[in-house]
Amino acid sequence: MQSSIPQIVRDTDQLRRLLRGWRKTGETIALAPMRGGPHDGHFSVLETAKRHAGKVIVSVFDDVDMTQAVLLGRAACDLIFAPQSVTGSTRVQVTQANLGGQSSPKAKTTKFARLFGQVQPDVAVFGERDWLQLITVRQMVKDLALPIGIVSAPTIREKDGLAISSRNAMLTPEERAIAPTLHKVLTASAKLLARGNPVESVTAATYKFLTESNFSSVEYVTALRAYDLTPISTFNPAKPARLFGAVQLGRVRLTDNVPIAG
Repeated sequence: MQSSIPQIVRDTDQLRRLLRGWRKTGETIALAPMRGGPHDGHFSVLETAKRHAGKVIVSVFDDVDMTQAVLLGRAACDLIFAPQSVTGSTRVQVTQANLGGQSSPKAKTTKFARLFGQVQPDVAVFGERDWLQLITVRQMVKDLALPIGIVSAPTIREKDGLAISSRNAMLTPEERAIAPTLHKVLTASAKLLARGNPVESVTAATYKFLTESNFSSVEYVTALRAYDLTPISTFNPAKPARLFGAVQLGRVRLTDNVPIAG
């Protein structure tokens, strides 16, 4: 584990000069986009990135301070790219309508299309906790024929199963005690689906159970094919699928997903 403080670069021209130097020496480059302060989930993404490339760049869409830079340096980050703006005109969209049948807005991958153009990494690593983002970016790369490998990093959880997220710090002690219920219920329901129980009845029962579990509200519970997010009516072991859920708990929107495994 390295201990040097990674350089923070905000200018694209400076970034490209540094990258040219790396590539002249044959280095491969992995990109790990990050939002929020560093936590164990981010460190897992960095570990995965380091296994796939010689140099790891962390991009941050928020401001970054020296304490965060030190932590990222200890976690194998070689450079922090903190652009002033990630806006752009290119827009690739993937619908989220299958998530509980909601009329939710389409996921915009503008910032990632621009970011990939700036960094031009060999691989980019995304956590499985936000499975929708992972699949959206993977589809964008395919549609645009970008020479970038999209790699997933496993969800890192607390001992009680709650997926690690910077948003967890916003939970009150009472809410924090309730929060792990989402993962526990999704895991139990996924096992029922893997045994061949009808998707509609299992997801309906899961939704009802969550509404009675002291969450502020339940947004959706839905089972989708893992790689194109289309709904499933029954589980087919030959076609990977996942169970998704989203709830509101106080001020925090919690999302999670688990594999349905036969």
